[in-house]
Amino acid sequence: SDRLLVGRYIDPYFGVIQSSGYTQPAISGSMILPVDAVYDSLDVLLEYDHYYYGDTTKMMDLSVHAVTTDIFLKSSYFNTFELPYIKKPLGTLRMYPHPGMDSLKIRLSDELGKKIFDLAAANLITSNADWANILQGISLRTGDKDNSAVIGIKISGENAGIRLHYHVIGNEGLSRRVSKVNMTGTSYNQISGDRKGTLLDLGTTNKRVAVPSETTNNRTFIQEGLGLFTRVDFPYLDQLKYVKYSAVNRAILKIYPAPLTVNEIYKAPPQIYIYYVDKFNEFGNSPIPLTSLNGSSAISGTFVDNIMDNEQYYVFDVSAYVSNIMFSDYKIETGLGLITSALTPAEFPESRMGFAKGLNRLVSGNQKVGPKATKLELYYTTVKYNEK
Repeated sequence: SDRLLVGRYIDPYFGVIQSSGYTQPAISGSMILPVDAVYDSLDVLLEYDHYYYGDTTKMMDLSVHAVTTDIFLKSSYFNTFELPYIKKPLGTLRMYPHPGMDSLKIRLSDELGKKIFDLAAANLITSNADWANILQGISLRTGDKDNSAVIGIKISGENAGIRLHYHVIGNEGLSRRVSKVNMTGTSYNQISGDRKGTLLDLGTTNKRVAVPSETTNNRTFIQEGLGLFTRVDFPYLDQLKYVKYSAVNRAILKIYPAPLTVNEIYKAPPQIYIYYVDKFNEFGNSPIPLTSLNGSSAISGTFVDNIMDNEQYYVFDVSAYVSNIMFSDYKIETGLGLITSALTPAEFPESRMGFAKGLNRLVSGNQKVGPKATKLELYYTTVKYNEK
């Protein structure tokens, strides 16, 4: 991932959401120090990427830990996987998150700082392998009792990295200097959701199963990071094909956020995309977007916040899908998967796009939740025919 997600908050619909980031800083050459250098301190500079989800007006506790396993031992990680790390932190920071600012700094252990300084001064850090023998990686974590926000940290930040501060005294007096070990793109996020006490407290499963909305109080859910998406089916629509002298011209799907589920803390996703999913609820390695009837454009819906009419909703033209149902001679087993980012061909495509890099969420309702229920509007033509 090019974004580390760090933080914890309690969502009334999705439970306790917590994310920790893992990354492996690396050097590209040797770490060389002047012979008269004097150690000052060690810190890590982290650059915000301006993403956040949750309440940034509350304090959060950040900690930096040493990872004890080479992150390169595996080519990919599920976001439930926890790399082993040393529980005692290298450094901590209690703060109000300010994702609108550029960066934050965490002071690290002088024990580690002096170790790095002594090895560099002895010219014993000449490669990334030497550096990995000192520190195989770091984990950014948050307090287990925090209820604040999850913030995004930019991995490829120009100034980001572990910084060794030292000084030298020369003819012109004291000169302070910094030697930096850059962050790299080798990183991933471990995201957990404790659903206890919520409508999503359904037990665990190793398969991607569809949970009927009737079992979750007629609500459906989308959540980035943890892989929740809404599947839409129209199980009885094919019966319309047997209505004589009628034809569907257009089909519009309108989805409303459930009342009181969208606010300044829990913002609605700005865009929802629609892709076909198979009977196993998989997008496949080559995701197929729902397109317009003529196939010229992929269908997506932008969040509309109509203050005048006090309405919030997404609108989708699903005419192509409905047309496929109406003209098919067999039962359609594909459904429509609603997701918060566009997908590209890849193994587990939803894990490689924006859907895996945030925690935006949406709660909506089926047809039984009242006036703000999900609606399918059908526009059709009926031909009057007088039989003789």
